[in-house]
Amino acid sequence: LLLKRKKTLKAAEKDMEHANNELEEAAKKKEKLDHDMTVAFPKYKEDFDGDATSLKEFVKALKNFKLDATLVDYAATCFAKRASERRSFDSLVIVEVETSLKEALALVTELLAAGDLSKSTKSQAIEVAKETLAKAEASELELEDTVKNATKESSDAASAKKEAEKAAKSFEPELKKTSSELAAANKELKSVEETIAWFTELRDRVTPPPPPPAPMEAEEAVDTTAEAIPAESTEKQG
Repeated sequence: LLLKRKKTLKAAEKDMEHANNELEEAAKKKEKLDHDMTVAFPKYKEDFDGDATSLKEFVKALKNFKLDATLVDYAATCFAKRASERRSFDSLVIVEVETSLKEALALVTELLAAGDLSKSTKSQAIEVAKETLAKAEASELELEDTVKNATKESSDAASAKKEAEKAAKSFEPELKKTSSELAAANKELKSVEETIAWFTELRDRVTPPPPPPAPMEAEEAVDTTAEAIPAESTEKQG
């Protein structure tokens, strides 16, 4: 997407450069036309001053203005004559040259106006392309930052995992030792529980001693003894 935006901007700038070159050429052409319409043409229309070199340059300019080739040839012959030597056909040629020069000037002026409008449109297109590219570059940078942060987070997570694995690995012997000690303690506890269970079972098998006499039975035994003692005393007295 970013590459596409760059290509769009480059194409717009190239189009703008081409338009500027065309406008520059049109402006030069208009300047030359203005000069020839106000200076060169009136001079040759009036009369030929005998300067063949200057006339040759004017005829060359007519060709550059895209005037009809046949008309340019007639103009070269006509303007090389002195005013007194010209005929009615030469007058027609002069009128036709003047009309063609005016049309060429109007066309160039119109092209310049359209070119200015096109230049403005192209400038706006370039600004839009630049803005779009700037946004695309900002998005690209944001994406790069996101990827960079994600990569860092992933790296940090991998490091944390490695540290955790390392810690777990170093703790493994201690864990095994603790597990072994716990297993031994459970085994010993089980043995103690089994011993207690055996003694309990053995205790339950032994006949328990008779319970102590109830309180009432003890009182009756005391009364019987008391009654028996006077009887024995009487027997002794007799």
